[in-house]
Amino acid sequence: MTIGELLRQAREILGADKFFEGQLLLEKALEMPRDLLLAYTDQEAEASKEKAALDFLNQRAAGRPLQYLLGTANFMGMDFQVAEGVLIPRFDTEILARRALEIIGEEKFTLADICTGSGAIAISISVSAPQTQVWASDLSPQALAVAQKNNENLGGRVSFLQGNLLEPFLAQKMLKKFDLIVSNPPYITTEEMAELPIDVKNEPTMALWGGDDGLFFYRKLAKDCPRLLKDGGSILLEVGYKQAQQVKKILEENDWHDVCFHKDFQGFQRVVEAKYIKM
Repeated sequence: MTIGELLRQAREILGADKFFEGQLLLEKALEMPRDLLLAYTDQEAEASKEKAALDFLNQRAAGRPLQYLLGTANFMGMDFQVAEGVLIPRFDTEILARRALEIIGEEKFTLADICTGSGAIAISISVSAPQTQVWASDLSPQALAVAQKNNENLGGRVSFLQGNLLEPFLAQKMLKKFDLIVSNPPYITTEEMAELPIDVKNEPTMALWGGDDGLFFYRKLAKDCPRLLKDGGSILLEVGYKQAQQVKKILEENDWHDVCFHKDFQGFQRVVEAKYIKM
């Protein structure tokens, strides 16, 4: 096939609304920049690359996430490696990372990122605020392996621990160590899990499902994080678009103060911020 024929296949297989995704997949499969793809439409594609291109297009049509096929996802202007079994970083999560950087400023903070996944939050903070000592944890060894690679590739200086939520920090007796704790925990409800788009369902369930009401991890973090935070330390939590008020209530019931919200680009309250002040 010529490149032009493959481009037409991309439009037919994925539809006009995902034609740009098709171009990205052809760019990867044919190992040719997108602008050259569009300029050399009469050029014949190598047979092996043609096969790879069609395979990519068919996998995407079947619901495999684009980022898994490309092998990367952009976050805070950096390309993070992603792979099967690792949550794909979302644009909305940049709200949390940017707010963390505002809080840190020029201070020499110590920060923990709980449920780090690909390491996107922790590494972007480490790169942008190199004076900050950043630790990150995840239950999934597969996710941590990807996060370690991203840390090396992108110049982060994050220390990673494997384990469930705060357990690896508590095991190392890191009590009252952190100025700031951040987390994008699983928060999809059982009902919402059944309604997710097929490509999202291809991401790891353990990184998405937050219990029947989606609030399981917020209850755990609200209760346990004060053991790790210095007095007056803060927490930043990404939440589902309808969960901010519920998470605020959970935090206040656990003696957190000064609860406030930060909106995403669609105007939803996406990040909940609070301080822990022992009364």
